[in-house]
Parts: sequence; structure tokens; C-alpha cells
Amino acid sequence: MKHFLVTILALASFNFLQIPSTGLQSDPEITTLKFKLNPFSLSRQCLNTTTTILSELEFAECINFPAFRPLFEKKNFDAIEQLSGDFNEDIKIIKSIEPALVEVSKDFCKFPKCQDRFIQSHIQSTIVACQEDLKNNNTLAQVIFAAFVFYSPLHDSVCFENKQDIFCWDEFVRNNISLPNFTSIEKLNNNNIVDKICTLCNRAIVNTFFNFIPTSFLAQVIISLKKVKEYKQLLAFVCGDDFVNGTIIDPKTGKQIPSTTSTYIPTSTSNSLPKNT
Repeated sequence: MKHFLVTILALASFNFLQIPSTGLQSDPEITTLKFKLNPFSLSRQCLNTTTTILSELEFAECINFPAFRPLFEKKNFDAIEQLSGDFNEDIKIIKSIEPALVEVSKDFCKFPKCQDRFIQSHIQSTIVACQEDLKNNNTLAQVIFAAFVFYSPLHDSVCFENKQDIFCWDEFVRNNISLPNFTSIEKLNNNNIVDKICTLCNRAIVNTFFNFIPTSFLAQVIISLKKVKEYKQLLAFVCGDDFVNGTIIDPKTGKQIPSTTSTYIPTSTSNSLPKNT
């Protein structure tokens, strides 16, 4: 129950993306995948295309790639590869590399946000080049695909801060590291649990994603509208209807942030992978 409740919140962390094992036409359930981040696990076509895309000048103007260097230090890289989709274990791993993730977030958020049209324009190229990798459940290819699709809400969510200048994803980790496992939905009525889940930070994050997903066909491949509805219902039960009403309040200033969705969001793809069987 705990994992089900907070999956959408965990999307705000760099390494919590859970994505379907196959198919770009289906409406799949979310599956859990182990992380294998070796770039040489990608096919040559997928690796070359991804490298070419990330080498474009416009990326350098909006994404500070050297900022990610701490994640490739052996201790941190080894920890990331241990992520398995088990919420209780993964939250401990994220906590163990918290200083590196905070450092990365600070440098990442200094740069202006990439234009949605620029990011979205590369999704089709990624699907074509990495088609076999995606069909074969290559986790790195799936993460790359998901990162392109969800770049806009991920960027916003990673950079949200609370009034104490703590990143919202970090507040989420600190709050949830101490939460017990939920054996029934009734136990969510515990005030201590509600206070840690129903925060202004988490409200900003979930509404950022909930507002984005219905606008994007490819986002719905990763998280179906049915699953979004289930998350909304559960969060509304715990935190109230206002928590998931689509309004995004800046956790730091308390002011409402206008909802912005991509001006260029593909509604379909001409290079679909086979449906799940």
C-alpha cells in the first residue's frame, strides 16, 4: 500500500521511474525493473543516436551535464544500480546518496529549462533508434525514453523547494524514510503519516505530473490514465480533494504557479512496438 501511494511522488527523484516493459500502443500496468545503467548495454544505433542528441548545443545551454558527475562516482553509481523498485529498500538507497543528489539538483536547477518543443522533437528519433532495445526491456533505453517524455514535469518537480530551501524530493525522502509499511488503507488516517504525505511539496509534485499526463499520449504509455485515476482517488482519500485538484502552489512562496503543458506533444507514434502479450 505504501509503495502504491507514493509511486507518483517518487517520479520526482531522478532514478525512481517505473516504466512498462514493452509496447507503445498498449495501456500497460507499471512494472518494476532493476537498473542496469551500463551504456554499452545499448545497441550501437541507440547509443549513437542518444549521444548525438545529447551533444547538441541547445542541450548544453539548458542542461549542465558536468553537474551529473557526482552520480558517476563509484559509490553513488553502484548504489543507483541497486535500485529495484522495492520502495522500502530504494528510499534507503536514495537517502544514502542524498548529498550527491542535492549537489546535482543545485547545479541542474541553475540552468534554464529546455524548451518543450526541443525535447519532444527528439522522442521520435529515440523510439526509432532504440526500438529493439525497448522491445528487449533494456532498462537504460527505457529510462532515456521516459526522461525525454517526462522532462518537463521532472524538471519542475526536481527543482521545487520548500520554505526551508530544501528540495521537495529531498523532503519527500526524509519524510518517507521513517514511515511504516501500510497494511490497510485505514491506517493512513494516522495524523503523523498524513502530515508527512500531504505536504505542500508533494501537492506541487503530484499535480505537476497529473496535469501533464493527460496531455501526452506517450506519458500515458508509461502511466495509464486508469492508474492516474487510482492514484488521485487514494491521495484524495488521504489528503482531501483539494490536494489533487490540479492547482500547483509553489511550496517556497505559497503562490499559485500557472499550469504549463507542452505546446508540442505527440498524440501518437508511427513506430510503435508490439503490444504486451
